[in-house]
Amino acid sequence: MIDKTGQFVGRHDFDELSWTDSRYIGKRGTALYQLDGKGGEIRLPANASQESSWAKAELEAAREHDISLSFYYPRLNITRVDFCRLAVKLYQKVQPNASAAPAVTFSDCENESVCLAAALGIVTGYDDGTFRPYQSITRQEAALNSLSRPNCKPLCAVLTPLRPIPICL
Repeated sequence: MIDKTGQFVGRHDFDELSWTDSRYIGKRGTALYQLDGKGGEIRLPANASQESSWAKAELEAAREHDISLSFYYPRLNITRVDFCRLAVKLYQKVQPNASAAPAVTFSDCENESVCLAAALGIVTGYDDGTFRPYQSITRQEAALNSLSRPNCKPLCAVLTPLRPIPICL
């Protein structure tokens, strides 16, 4: 199977194949698989489409404040583009009258949320000029994006008015 950029993303022996939550999901019988974009696949847990019980209250609060995204598979890691969509929603909720930041562009991504998050200094791309929007965001990247860096808007400063975060002391 080839994606829209001409890159091989996996074999296609699936009963169904969909682009869901910023990733390819294949189905064989009742089993679901996430394609990794390199020809590999990861079998998803049977409960991948269910919210975790420990997160239900926080997810409901986020929905009430309109600061959540709807995911068909909430137990999967989020992509870098989804992280930006969440960060920008939070920023716009806390700073509704903020002026638009100058655009930042990447060679592989024109997503408005990604460009705005980068312009605000919430996220950065890679040294080769790419952003890699559909790559899962690592804990390390999320932590770096959540801490203050020179000339950057720390994500924890965006979140603080909604719920204090200890690291922002």
